[in-house]
Amino acid sequence: MRKFGVLGLGMVLVLGLFFVSCGENGQDDSGANPAVSGEKDSGYDSTTSEQSVQIPEVNTFITSKPSQYECSEISSFTFTCDRERTCKRLNLPAFLKPFCACTYECKLDLDYPDKTGDLPAASEGWYNCSLPEDVSLPEACIFPTFRVRATDYCGNVDPTPAKYSWDHCCR
Repeated sequence: MRKFGVLGLGMVLVLGLFFVSCGENGQDDSGANPAVSGEKDSGYDSTTSEQSVQIPEVNTFITSKPSQYECSEISSFTFTCDRERTCKRLNLPAFLKPFCACTYECKLDLDYPDKTGDLPAASEGWYNCSLPEDVSLPEACIFPTFRVRATDYCGNVDPTPAKYSWDHCCR
């Protein structure tokens, strides 16, 4: 059994409250999701005279990607979110780790400088993805942009997805 000092136990309790006090699907008591809607909230509820805790936006990071001039048919990406990074850095106990997990959606946009021939769609839209994410590319001169966005335990979606663009011109 792991022993925690007073400071360590306090940190676990604060983080536990941080991760589990998010309401239903990232919504506040009114049903609105300020992180998604962009609404500003002072954090003060005048009807109950209580201060609410505002959960910061979730951020997504690409941790590995193809080189700037990649020419393979399959490009592989790995990514993470700030919630997972924080939990890993703090070495939190196992019972808190489910609150650190994020789910991911990816999107691949293809820019064709030479728009001749039978080419796939320029964008597939957002789709669920997991680690590592391998994307297949057509045998054409293209400039792909890969985007990934995280959704945290509370249902908050990263408003500024991580993205990476590269040159895929295999001639």
